[in-house]
Amino acid sequence: QDARVGLLFDWENWWAIDYSVGPTKDLDYVATCKKHYAALWDANIAVDVVRPEADLSKYDLVIAPMLYMLRPGVAAHLTRYVREGGTLLVSYFSGIVDENDLATLDGYPGELREVLGIWVEEHDPMLQGQTVTVQAERWGRVQGSYTAGVLCDLLHLEGAEARASYASEFYAGRPVITENRYGEGKALYLAADVDAALMRDLLLTLCDEKGIHAPLSASEGVEVTQRSTDGRDFMFILNHGAEAATAVLPYACRDLLTGRELAGRVALAPREVLIVEKI
Repeated sequence: QDARVGLLFDWENWWAIDYSVGPTKDLDYVATCKKHYAALWDANIAVDVVRPEADLSKYDLVIAPMLYMLRPGVAAHLTRYVREGGTLLVSYFSGIVDENDLATLDGYPGELREVLGIWVEEHDPMLQGQTVTVQAERWGRVQGSYTAGVLCDLLHLEGAEARASYASEFYAGRPVITENRYGEGKALYLAADVDAALMRDLLLTLCDEKGIHAPLSASEGVEVTQRSTDGRDFMFILNHGAEAATAVLPYACRDLLTGRELAGRVALAPREVLIVEKI
């Protein structure tokens, strides 16, 4: 099945971040992309990894982690995507330099400032192991206290709405997650390297809003992917764990590996793999 979520990965941006002089040596573009991806992979939600200039029209949600370097046309492309109804999530330390690694003169996050509805005034780099508290009122799955570290953007709202805020340090009360309605869609900004719990709750909230769900419910550690060919739909169900697990099939299926007919709740032995097709 086609993924409805796209995650932007830009090689030139990766190189630029690795060669940047700060504000902290702990910035890790690849790890940040993996952190976003993992939150959805754990929930069995398919994600395409695409370049920023790719056709984004088929995606309901686009994630742009740490888009430090905005190459020509990228901001306009993302703005058009939001204006036409898409949901865009941009993370901290974005819109800092142009394609020549020269700092933007229009304030951060550069050409994304209008669509995001924010202005980033400065960054607070954390010491290794240091964290700040993030607090959120109930918004979808996001609620309660979380933590953030590595780098915290200090921003001002310019039309956007705050969804979560810092609850410690001198910038307590400033926004961590913002949401800005723009055209037919909306753009969100994640201002800090938040913990895995907030990353999960945020991304799944955005998926819930778009009706993006896993193909079936399963125990933790069970991976589910879908593939289609020649008009036939297949589900691959993999128990990565060393313990027995379960999956709930949405319809009657045949396991192509054993020929068994399966329906409803199915037991999975440790490391077991099922490849099923609807009967």
